[in-house]
Amino acid sequence: STIRMRVKLLERLGAAWIMRGRVLLGEKTALLVEFGCR
Repeated sequence: STIRMRVKLLERLGAAWIMRGRVLLGEKTALLVEFGCR
């Protein structure tokens, strides 16, 4: 059961990092678009 708990934690951490990466990428592209339009 402890191994399952660890796997679940790792999966949650991985998902959180992926979401964070997507947000950062979205912010970067938004900034590029803003500067490009100006």
